[in-house]
Amino acid sequence: MAKFKRGQSGNPAGKPRGARSRFTKMREKLEADLPDLLDATKQAALDGDMTAMRLLLERTLPPQKATAATVNIPALEKASGLTEKADVVLAAVGRGELP
Repeated sequence: MAKFKRGQSGNPAGKPRGARSRFTKMREKLEADLPDLLDATKQAALDGDMTAMRLLLERTLPPQKATAATVNIPALEKASGLTEKADVVLAAVGRGELP
């Protein structure tokens, strides 16, 4: 039970194909000045502007996602079924071997 006919837009007076957003237009205008803007931001950061420094660092070096440490539980390989494996993991948690 389709609401619109196939191939017919639900908003025929909407944005035409290929129309650029205002953000795309802004980016295109700034593109020629981008190296100078980056140099000015870098210089401001080097001069002690913490906002400029934070901006540069957050955009160029995003924080790394935490990775889990590899855990070795020898008894886990000896366990035959899922229930036994769950018991081994829970026992390791109980002993403080796993967080």
